[in-house]
Amino acid sequence: MNLVNRIALPTIAQRNIDSEVTVEVWDSDTDSVLVPTAATLTLYDGSELVLSAVVATPGAITSYTWSAAATTARSLSEHLLFSWSLTIAGTVYEVTCPGYLVRHKLLPVITDRDLQNLHTELDDFRDPDSPTFADQRNEAWINLQKRLLQKGRFPHLVLDPWALRSIHIYETFRIIFRDAAQSIGDDRYQTLVEEYEKMAESEWGKINFRYDGDEDGYVDDEMKSASPIIYLC
Repeated sequence: MNLVNRIALPTIAQRNIDSEVTVEVWDSDTDSVLVPTAATLTLYDGSELVLSAVVATPGAITSYTWSAAATTARSLSEHLLFSWSLTIAGTVYEVTCPGYLVRHKLLPVITDRDLQNLHTELDDFRDPDSPTFADQRNEAWINLQKRLLQKGRFPHLVLDPWALRSIHIYETFRIIFRDAAQSIGDDRYQTLVEEYEKMAESEWGKINFRYDGDEDGYVDDEMKSASPIIYLC
């Protein structure tokens, strides 16, 4: 059995809030989710042991709730490591996920209504088994956060989520119309894919937002760019 740790981004826990942290594992050979019969979680903050083999709730998505009370007195951290012990078919597997303890979570600001305001016929492209475009919006949101991290900007330190609205819309449309181009084979949809890719790239160069770089809970004096300039010495 070849295990897959299905993770898209670091685990985010919010201080002073009950935070459900999760892990999801699959069998790559059968492309099926694995359901543990037992699970524990050990949590490290750097070299500090924070939680020691606490019992988690096993399932298709195994979970543990890190209580608000347990985080209140803790410092914010970018050095968390969630170490899961999962018993699957009688064998214990170790799976790790990096994470952060943050003051605020960055939340998306768009819904299907925002998409339909720009493409009123959008429902024609929706999977009949899906009531919304949530999967596409969520995938676009993951891509957006990954891009921020690659650019050296931590999503949880961005204080102007509205500044990411357009890029989130463009990336969602790129995903929707790429699927349409592949399944229907109409060049019109491939043209839309390329247009939204260009619009997204252009938007990345324009985005500025207020930022909490020192993590004191207040706005920094200067605006930050989503695409900072890197100077080579």
